[in-house]
Amino acid sequence: MIEPTVEIRMATLIESIRNLSQITGNHDILLTKLVDDHEQRIRLLEKCALATQTLEKMEHRVRELENWRWYAVGIAVGLSTVVALIAGKYSI
Repeated sequence: MIEPTVEIRMATLIESIRNLSQITGNHDILLTKLVDDHEQRIRLLEKCALATQTLEKMEHRVRELENWRWYAVGIAVGLSTVVALIAGKYSI
């Protein structure tokens, strides 16, 4: 069996290291892209959560205003009834 010379071993080792460096560089690029993608998704989910909270607060406020609207209508009807009754008593 012929044993490889030192030059061939060194060339093979250098080529292996170059290939490994290239593979590692590619993995770094892919991992960076994945991390960026996950960060963007997390930020989007955070924005959605904030929008949902804001929407819930607005809906609650609208319901409160609708309730006050009915109170105002009820008071107006009651006052107009009282005024009509008082005006009816004194006009006769």
